[in-house]
Amino acid sequence: MNTDYDITEQFIILRTSCTHDEEAEEFMGVLKQYMGEEKRNEKMFTNQVNEDLYLRMYTVDDAEALYHLIDESRDYLKEWLAWVDYNTDVEASRDFIQGTLNGVVETGGYPKTLAIIYKNELAGTVGFNEVNRTHQYATIGYWLSEKFQRKGIVTEACRGIIDLGFKVMRLNRIEIRVASGNKKSRAIPERLGFKEEGVLRQVELVNGQFYDHVVYCMLKDEWSGKKDKQVD
Repeated sequence: MNTDYDITEQFIILRTSCTHDEEAEEFMGVLKQYMGEEKRNEKMFTNQVNEDLYLRMYTVDDAEALYHLIDESRDYLKEWLAWVDYNTDVEASRDFIQGTLNGVVETGGYPKTLAIIYKNELAGTVGFNEVNRTHQYATIGYWLSEKFQRKGIVTEACRGIIDLGFKVMRLNRIEIRVASGNKKSRAIPERLGFKEEGVLRQVELVNGQFYDHVVYCMLKDEWSGKKDKQVD
């Protein structure tokens, strides 16, 4: 796997090396400049996963494409994802993207949410739903448009962000939590070698129904990142 973290790794190294408040403020100022309107570009926070697939930060210019991607797969996505019904127009997608950009500043410089780009088309999203920097663990989530299914995209996108978490963000533990009945989504952590640790009962309300979540986990010293032969 050819992984290029571009600016991300430099920012994280700089951030973790800051020993004074003044240095930290300078770091955040630099980061905000890169997030500014005049500085946006697709090379920011880019992770080249393979020849066809890369992950990058969203920009507000992606709002229309993101909305249409969600809208064309709305019925497919809403079976398991509660947020789909709230993304009703381009403005809602723009608000989501702005939130992901704000999250970079709030969390100290790492990309929390990434666009999945497959053959130069926006295909879905992968990201960290929660990051605990004190205890060095995170949970990740993902979704993929219906038309991009069964190409191995989600598996490889997750592999890329897991590498980012362990190698760059210095996490020790990564979780994936999946609705127990969502067999296709559960296949992702199982394929990647995550260990099933237990069940959170009736933890999510989707379409008026409470879903259990199965909790899968990978520790840093367990992660091998080996390829497999399956597709999502």
